[in-house]
Amino acid sequence: MRDVFPTVWLALSLILVLGQAHAAPPSGLERLVEGVAARVEPVRAGSTLAVCVHGPPRLAEMLAARLVTRLGGRSCPSSNDKFERLVDLTVTMTRDTARVSGEVRAPANALWGVTEPRVLATVFAESAFDDELRAMQVVAPPTVTPPIQPAVRPLPPGLRSRMLSLPDLDVLALALADVNGDGSAELLLLTPTELVVARIEPTRVVELRRLALPPGMSPSLSRVETGTLAVRGNEVFAHASGLRDGLHWRIQASKGEPAELLERWRGFAFPGLEKCEQMQGTDLFQCAGLADKVWTAQLVTLAVGRITVVSGPGMASVTGVGGAPELVAGTQLAAGTLRHGDVVAFSDGKLRGEPDAITVRALTSGLPVVGRVERLFGVRGLGFGVVDGVPVLAAVARDAVTKKSELWLVD
Repeated sequence: MRDVFPTVWLALSLILVLGQAHAAPPSGLERLVEGVAARVEPVRAGSTLAVCVHGPPRLAEMLAARLVTRLGGRSCPSSNDKFERLVDLTVTMTRDTARVSGEVRAPANALWGVTEPRVLATVFAESAFDDELRAMQVVAPPTVTPPIQPAVRPLPPGLRSRMLSLPDLDVLALALADVNGDGSAELLLLTPTELVVARIEPTRVVELRRLALPPGMSPSLSRVETGTLAVRGNEVFAHASGLRDGLHWRIQASKGEPAELLERWRGFAFPGLEKCEQMQGTDLFQCAGLADKVWTAQLVTLAVGRITVVSGPGMASVTGVGGAPELVAGTQLAAGTLRHGDVVAFSDGKLRGEPDAITVRALTSGLPVVGRVERLFGVRGLGFGVVDGVPVLAAVARDAVTKKSELWLVD
């Protein structure tokens, strides 16, 4: 019997070793899931959970589904869903690595007993590519992908355009306004946390100032972060959807008052439409005086008269011009004046990752096309103004993968 036990022990050891040798290593996606779960579980404490993942569509969808299965809960919530913990993640893909970063948050909602939004944990996980992750890489690595070559296809009387590089800014909206009284418009860029003021020079954009937006997370979560930026005389109204309050900046105060005023401001405002509210859980706005919910809208007075332009799901319209055709447009629009006269500009609204374009139409009967600027990155904002004596249309385009931003000036 004494000789049997060593033999049995040796056999069991061999079985264990062989089993470990043949056990498949975790896949890249499984490593990401487990890395995220290790950060989430300690702060979950039995709470109901919602998971939002942003990034390359196939990978984001698959990662969200695996995390919901692993952690329980539901995928990215609608405005009517109730939850106590939000896992908000962004996944990015480099040449050979997939990375996940984000936060676990307790949203501010009195019904859930959370009076202030709190970040409970930060999340980070990464994995080297394997065949599964590589198959989900919708866009090839930037180093081997030919860059998009923007081009202009003008129609008489034609458009002229030039491109300037921008810092790495996540632009939500833009405006052109003379904020220092020099007679030339400065560039105002709204980001999720700041209002950036810059000067446009012939060959570059020079940052002048950054104004922090009032802190405090918005109790209403939207699936796509957006924002509004409006200039009225010497006042600027800026509000990013991720923050509870916006910023009211009075640039030139009256005599006897401070040189400027910076204060919290409630609400959202488009040019000419200052009483707007964001619809909870969406990137749509309801503005006083407009029947439809919109992505973007403007009410402006030009030489041709009072013009209202709006863009929303399944519709885009121009009011104040006869014979306007049925329009299809993206989330960005602006109306103003170029050397051709009064015009309106719309982004095309392509699917994420596809080249975008801007169509410029004359504000005359039938809205004839003046020209197009094609093969841009995703258009993030449009605005009209006068720069160095020349009326221009400014457009910010941003590559969702490389985060490269460009400023296009069209005249």
